[in-house]
Amino acid sequence: MSIKPQNQYKFIFKFILIGIINTIIGYTILSIFLYFNFFYDIVNLLIANILIITINFFNYKKNLFKINGNIKKYIYKFIYLSIFIYIIQSIILTNIENIEFYIQSLILSIISSIISYIGQTKYVFKTE
Repeated sequence: MSIKPQNQYKFIFKFILIGIINTIIGYTILSIFLYFNFFYDIVNLLIANILIITINFFNYKKNLFKINGNIKKYIYKFIYLSIFIYIIQSIILTNIENIEFYIQSLILSIISSIISYIGQTKYVFKTE
């Protein structure tokens, strides 16, 4: 995807804004699942993450990349990117255990956002 320089800042701003909205939705879903304890914690986490990834995909697809039509081409790439980000987060988290939790979360959020931006623009929703 090629973005003209004058539109690049607007695009990045929209990417961040959609990411913030997705994060709020995601934490809300996860909190509801954990609060009401529908299943075991690990199952709650898994189901919540599947819902969150699905919502994220459709938010970015529709509101930022303006992709219509067959989603198969994009959904698998988005899932692969999400798994890749999760693996990177896990690796980083195991190496920064001695850092306070909120700082860890901030570090992971920044790194994840950068990987997500690059992955979505250069891999998932790449149009050429």
